[in-house]
Order: sequence, then C-alpha cells, then structure tokens
Amino acid sequence: MKRKLVFASGLLFVAIASAGLLGCATRSERPEEFDTGFTAIRTETLFSARYYESDGTLVVVRRNGDVFEYREVPAALAEQFFRAEDREGFYRDHLQGRFGESKADLSETSHAQD
Repeated sequence: MKRKLVFASGLLFVAIASAGLLGCATRSERPEEFDTGFTAIRTETLFSARYYESDGTLVVVRRNGDVFEYREVPAALAEQFFRAEDREGFYRDHLQGRFGESKADLSETSHAQD
C-alpha cells in the first residue's frame, strides 16, 4: 500500500512539473505587449488603424510609416472599413482624400495619449 502511495505521489509531482514546464515553453521571452487599440490591417500599403468614437477620428498607419487622421468619420463607415473584405480598396474608394485627411506623426495625433 505504501509503495502505491509513493508511486501515485511521484506521478502527481511529474504531472505538476510537466504542466509548469509546458506553461514556460509557451510564454514569450519578450515583455508583455500592451494594447494600443489599433487593428492590424496588413495590406500592401496599410498597416493598422484605430477609430475613436468620441470624436469620429480614424487614424490610419500606412506600411511606409505615414500616419493619417480622418476627422468626423461616421461610425457606420468606420465599421464598414474594418469589416471590408478588401480594406485597401475600401480605404482608397471611401476614405483617402476625404474627411479632412491630414498627415501626422503618430506621437503628435490628437489621440496620442488615448
């Protein structure tokens, strides 16, 4: 009986140790990433975007590093952009050159602190 208890205890230890090692193996070595609120777009020219419902500002980051703000974009249009199958085409056809488009440095946008 004592032998079975020792064996069962050993199995429990192995199971706990394995679970701990498995958790370590799946963790990233990088520091935890913080949520910027930006949605990855990943098209040929677009990188990411974020919509601010409070004032209807859409911030779009292009792959070349340029950052553009679009003011007073209707929420429904922003939602269509994020859900579009062809986001690049939607951006080009419905947003680019409209809504008070202005080029900005991401750290200098009106929402840099949000």
